[in-house]
Amino acid sequence: MYDLHVHTRFSKDSLSEPSKVIEVAKKKGLSGIAITDHNSMQGYMSARETARKLEIELIPGEEVMTSGGEVLAYLISEEVRPYRSPEETIDNIREQGGIAAIAHPFRGRSIRSESTIKLADFVEVANGRSSRKENEKALELAKRCGKRGIGGSDAHLLREIGNVVTIGGLKADGILIRGSSYRPLFIIYSSIVKLVREL
Repeated sequence: MYDLHVHTRFSKDSLSEPSKVIEVAKKKGLSGIAITDHNSMQGYMSARETARKLEIELIPGEEVMTSGGEVLAYLISEEVRPYRSPEETIDNIREQGGIAAIAHPFRGRSIRSESTIKLADFVEVANGRSSRKENEKALELAKRCGKRGIGGSDAHLLREIGNVVTIGGLKADGILIRGSSYRPLFIIYSSIVKLVREL
């Protein structure tokens, strides 16, 4: 079981220490996680040693803001430059030998264009911070575009880690929602953290 969408303090809306993220993932019985900080790989870099010691697979990742919404980048070797078009972003991820997934396509400002989604490898069809309806629409969109789905908690707090996992990691053998009913409170918390950090 892999949580493919986790944030650390290197995202402006999280305070989670990268080493603690790894420790919690291990305690929750996960095989691996992807740290996908907003426009940054620093959380991944900071967590590598703890992941090695605790023998948990750490997938290099980043949640990249594009001009049309967010793309999850996996297996990249360097940060992907943000704020370009979704198509350019996916190309850059591929140039690095990485894998691109459209993040939470029905929450907030997101990528919903079927032509763009067809360029990606996956669609995030189960996101721990998205509503059931948003996730159902994402699954329908992925099916229409012939894309496989992945899931992740979108954890900004330690307690969210592992709420949504993908079986088999990037092989995407299935998705398990072990969810929580605190989603709105988690989102409010992250918004407050971001506000305070930007002061």
